[in-house]
Amino acid sequence: MAPIPTVWRRVGARLMDALVGLVLVLAGTAVVDGTRLFARLLVAGALIVTYEAGATLLGGATPGKRVAGLRVLEVDEAVLTATAALLRAIVVALGELAGFSLPLLALATAANPRAAAATLLLLGAGFTALVVSTATASLHRGIPDRLAGTVVVDRSVAPTLSAADVERLADDVEPPTTTAWGPLARPEQRRRARVARLDDAPLLLLGLLVVGVAAAAVGFRWQVLLGTLWFAAFVADETVRIARAGATAGHRRAGLAVVDPATGEPPAPARAFARAAVLGLLALAPGVQLIGIPVLLVWMRLSPSGRGPHDLAGRTVVIRRSTGAG
Repeated sequence: MAPIPTVWRRVGARLMDALVGLVLVLAGTAVVDGTRLFARLLVAGALIVTYEAGATLLGGATPGKRVAGLRVLEVDEAVLTATAALLRAIVVALGELAGFSLPLLALATAANPRAAAATLLLLGAGFTALVVSTATASLHRGIPDRLAGTVVVDRSVAPTLSAADVERLADDVEPPTTTAWGPLARPEQRRRARVARLDDAPLLLLGLLVVGVAAAAVGFRWQVLLGTLWFAAFVADETVRIARAGATAGHRRAGLAVVDPATGEPPAPARAFARAAVLGLLALAPGVQLIGIPVLLVWMRLSPSGRGPHDLAGRTVVIRRSTGAG
């Protein structure tokens, strides 16, 4: 049996657990007054978290996963910790509640079409993100697994997996595309690098905090001005770092480098600027980022070379310089 289950085994396991989740939602909503919709959902969510976390801690997997021959392992831990199990269970519960509560909330907000549309859009997007992330991610590590630092494997896999083991499994399941300068980075590795982007940029981090605090204290014009200044600072900082070293702090931590595919060297300043500007526009611009971030993630996942719109604008590729787990 393959160490990493197919998406269909994951779907089958989730459907079995979702049936239990549905029973818990019905039970939770039955014990709370019918007019208190969000209180009912809160109780139902607590029941789902208890079921998911408790079963995973006690048996290494929920009943659905056990029937499918799967178990949950925490990366770099000999035993699944309560923190990881609880965090994973909370995200799963949010996803299940989003799916189960869509019809209920649609009815509850039917008198206010705008509220109904906003509610359905928000919950529908969250539920879809959980499903799509599991179906398309490397090793099918969806949002719950990535946040909790876990991976779902066949029960035949050894009970301990290091970060390096996970990277090797990912390469076995989906061999990386190679270039003359090294293998291309996977989208998951690039996401980890982006999370650590501000590690060695204290001024950018301070500016971001100032913008966040000021957003609640100043008028709209000042908010726009401060946001624009921070955006310009980010683009300038990203441009300099990529043009000089071909990496930000996050790239270095993940063992990645941004290079010109023709030379294997960092891109020229003009190309680094084009890359940074498109990245900033899609990922940081208010309003645009609601669409831009999903576009970036899906584009990189579907692209054979893993290149996003910003890579195309700068004519760059992101490669692995080392086998670090990031």
